[in-house]
Amino acid sequence: MSGSWEHEDLQHDLATTRRDVGEIAVERLAIGFYGGNGQIDVFAVRPSWTQPVPTVYEVKISRADFLRDTQAGKYQKYLPYCRRLYFATPEGMVHRKEVPEGTGLCVRGENGWRTVLAPRMRTDPEGWAEILFSLLLKIHPGPWDKPTRAERVQATAKAMETRGAGRGTAPKVAATLRELDDLRGSVDSAHRELCNALGVPDTDTREIWQLALAVRNTAPAKLPPEMAEVKRGILRAKAHIEQVERVVDGLGVAS
Repeated sequence: MSGSWEHEDLQHDLATTRRDVGEIAVERLAIGFYGGNGQIDVFAVRPSWTQPVPTVYEVKISRADFLRDTQAGKYQKYLPYCRRLYFATPEGMVHRKEVPEGTGLCVRGENGWRTVLAPRMRTDPEGWAEILFSLLLKIHPGPWDKPTRAERVQATAKAMETRGAGRGTAPKVAATLRELDDLRGSVDSAHRELCNALGVPDTDTREIWQLALAVRNTAPAKLPPEMAEVKRGILRAKAHIEQVERVVDGLGVAS
């Protein structure tokens, strides 16, 4: 079972489970300046004034990592920041008798997380102030929140993708702007031709309702010879509109 989990996936799954039961849970909580005092895989605390019970979870996905940690006592540096410390592993990887005294063991099986061994409850942690400040920085990151190598690689890839998309989109935007200029010229030309056919100044009929009024006030016999050219101008403008619409649709712009 242990081979089917990646560390970050198991860590995230555990943090999500703790949030689902109403706790405040964060992943990769750096302690001290730039994480100089270590990084807690999952830190959880109850939203309670009287019994917050700060809890540290050390996530392990391999026996080798678990044995190295417990034999070297690496987990002990997190004890000042919690009242309980669990080792969190895939089911079947670690036996409860292998867990250091005073710590607990929770495992992830097919049906979710379960506690195999409850840890001894410690006194209020002496590092409360430091852990609370670390939580504050985690919730409100700034320039002090140094990104991981994976995060830097992901940000670089996203920036390169954005630049690539920009290079492909720029010619389409330029073509659209040119089409809009052509469209403006076609509309202006059709407007002038219609005004000439109606015998009215084009400066006095900029609005549609003004053109409609001019048409109603014009004798029908005067319209037919000139209206054919006006219609051709309108059709040219319509063709430009359709062409611009196709370009805009190709850019993925919502209407």
